[in-house]
Amino acid sequence: MTTEERAAYMKKWNEKHEGYAKTYYSEHKEHMNEQTEAWQKKHPEIVSASKRKFYIKHRAKVRLNQKEYWVNGGKTTRHRKQLPVKDFVNRYKVEHGCSVCGVKGLPPECYDFHHVDPTTKIKDLGHIAHSNTIERAKIEMAKCIVLCANCHRIVEGNIRRNAHEV
Repeated sequence: MTTEERAAYMKKWNEKHEGYAKTYYSEHKEHMNEQTEAWQKKHPEIVSASKRKFYIKHRAKVRLNQKEYWVNGGKTTRHRKQLPVKDFVNRYKVEHGCSVCGVKGLPPECYDFHHVDPTTKIKDLGHIAHSNTIERAKIEMAKCIVLCANCHRIVEGNIRRNAHEV
């Protein structure tokens, strides 16, 4: 089979089985990662040679990324993309203040989001603020109330105590 024939075959197969690879990977991700790690531990010299070869081939881009990383104080492109969501979430916390004691104006680190119904919780807002869009953050924030750290500890403690009494 020539290179052109193989490319045509793969194109046809991919059209017929669209999304198969993504589905398979998502279903078997953990197992595939374990296999990869085991193989890499078994063949460290091949992994090392592969990394070296990649670096030589992409030296300029790697060095540019390293320079950008250090110039930005250890912040990568990913961190810069997270900033708008994180800023939005922090502004929301400061503006709304604590729903229990009414304290407002403290730094955003002093406030927590409390899920009123924990069964609707998809992800912690801290994780959403670091990895998603403002729209996703708004959806999760709609399920929460803002509490200061002290009130949040008291509320969670009461919930846990009541759960043990039942």
